[in-house]
Amino acid sequence: MPELLLHLKRMSRNEFRAAMAELMGKAPEEISDADTRDTVESWSSLADVQLLHLVSVETGIAAEEELLGYESVGALLDELERRGAFQS
Repeated sequence: MPELLLHLKRMSRNEFRAAMAELMGKAPEEISDADTRDTVESWSSLADVQLLHLVSVETGIAAEEELLGYESVGALLDELERRGAFQS
């Protein structure tokens, strides 16, 4: 399994934010670090499941439910960055 992760092309932070926006039916510029479930109408429980899948597939990081506990887009992106999810 580790060999598979070596071939994974990691996204940049902005590419990941754009993918988040797309799964929520938004344009990338419509999602900011300050956005939360309260400010993005389409951020539903279904979007949470899709987001966990996105994390797993695009970053190789285990999709843990604790990732859904972050209060904002920026806080989630910061945590993913801390875990080495994004390319430099």
